[in-house]
Amino acid sequence: MRLLVGGVLAVALGAWIAISGAELPGPSSPLLQWAQRIQGLGQGAPLKVAAGPAPASIALQPNAAQGQTGWGSGSRVTTKEQPVLSLDELQQLERLYVDLIPTLRESTVAILAGRNRGSGVIVSEDGLIITAAHLVERPGRSITVIMSDGTRRRARTLGMNIWADSALVKIQADGPFPFRELGRSSDLEAGQWVLTLGHPGGYQRDRPAIPRSGRLNWLDPQVLRSDCTIIPGDSGGPLFDLAGRVVGIHVSLRTSLSINEHLPVDVFTRTWDRLLAGDRWGDPEQGLPVIGVLAESHPKGCSVTRIMPDSAAFNAGMKSGDLITAVNGAPVEGMRGLRQLVIECGVGQEVQLLIDREGAELQLSVILEREGNR
Repeated sequence: MRLLVGGVLAVALGAWIAISGAELPGPSSPLLQWAQRIQGLGQGAPLKVAAGPAPASIALQPNAAQGQTGWGSGSRVTTKEQPVLSLDELQQLERLYVDLIPTLRESTVAILAGRNRGSGVIVSEDGLIITAAHLVERPGRSITVIMSDGTRRRARTLGMNIWADSALVKIQADGPFPFRELGRSSDLEAGQWVLTLGHPGGYQRDRPAIPRSGRLNWLDPQVLRSDCTIIPGDSGGPLFDLAGRVVGIHVSLRTSLSINEHLPVDVFTRTWDRLLAGDRWGDPEQGLPVIGVLAESHPKGCSVTRIMPDSAAFNAGMKSGDLITAVNGAPVEGMRGLRQLVIECGVGQEVQLLIDREGAELQLSVILEREGNR
């Protein structure tokens, strides 16, 4: 009975969040103070509470035996493995959602870029917006941003990584604007509760950004997957943790409306300077950047098993057996993590690789080459 009731209430809660527009107390309410004090919810599902300048973060985690958590080759937890919430737990979670939603809506915007319709989120007081590259298409483009109160602002596209689908936009007006701070997607865990906002189906004058709830069911350095329902028009919109921090943006739909992909926010922060400068990279015709090695995942990064002759790695002095632990200061999390960090940089870019060579640490400068160029 508890399983049935919990499942029905979970669906009802998601539907309620999608239509609720009630104005309720802000982030300093007693509800969030409760969230900071509470230590656990449910049977075998500890409540993770993280203190900090933002509102308290709540994340119901699966037990270690139920599914893997963490990064690397990918961490997955299926719906069946996630703990079922009781009525009291759902009501507590609902109250926290309702308290957060009004402030999250303020920073969520609609984007009109030619015939493209989508969403974005303001992440700085002076009006910087992160969104999806496929929505805004190219740097230096004049587009329209619709604020939460319906005000229309002109904005200009800055840089974008086409391969990753990340883009930065700047509102062409003086602030301050309501914004949400960027979180760290590398701190997320499979099974964690999240909120998504956007404008499904495109902007509608009498309808604010629609929130939907769910959990992360897959995460790695390249992609987050959640069971938050998103549809066209949500593209570029924000994925929030329950501290109200931006941890990703919506980039693609899967075969099911409840299996959707989000770009981890760390992809933006690692390439922030290039985005701000208006660079464009990652186009298919440019090819994929490589360093010219064969490697395998290692607990501390990637272990090089072979150096390609006359490759970028060969010319930089890399050796078989080297352990690549970081790229431009970002830790390497297995082969998928190394691939993601290299692709984010682009062909012809110089990167700094931190190497562990038989216990000695050294740094190598490598100019990325195009895959298949030799």
